[in-house]
Amino acid sequence: MTRKMLLSLAEARLSHWMEQQGGKAVVAEMRCAVVESDVERVSRVISDDGDWRASLLALGSGAELPIHDHPATRGVLLIGEGALRVRHFDVVEGHRGKRTAMLRNRGERLVTTGGHDWFGAKRNNLHALESMAEFTLVFSVRQHLSSPKFPRSVYALIRNPNPGEPVGVALVKPMDETPSAP
Repeated sequence: MTRKMLLSLAEARLSHWMEQQGGKAVVAEMRCAVVESDVERVSRVISDDGDWRASLLALGSGAELPIHDHPATRGVLLIGEGALRVRHFDVVEGHRGKRTAMLRNRGERLVTTGGHDWFGAKRNNLHALESMAEFTLVFSVRQHLSSPKFPRSVYALIRNPNPGEPVGVALVKPMDETPSAP
């Protein structure tokens, strides 16, 4: 599936869900939860059949998702409303241990209402998100790629590299352990 096809699929899925399945009411509830309370973020899975997953994420002002990956997955993030700062990282080859990984900051971009950002099985998969608006609504469509050639390499990084530095060390939470405090 090409990126263009994936983007078309995501846009059609979001449009259908908003118009036909009560999406507007759900979005209104999510907005209320993050704008009128102290909740930073709210998420909702719209569909998940094991191969494809569609979900909504509502973020309040300044809310962040720390560096994370989506192993063996590719997808697209659509910004339904607001503005999202997306930072991309790569693991520096040869600098990954059991509990740490050296990361290279690949850059960031601001994605606003109507825009989108990609993540592939290898490229742009390691990323962090931050809401740059009072309310940011993110719709994501992800395709799971069943293949041993896309193993989980980094998961739930719980300490970011220092801002502004091109390379930094991050703590890694292996899948079978709980994170220690940074």
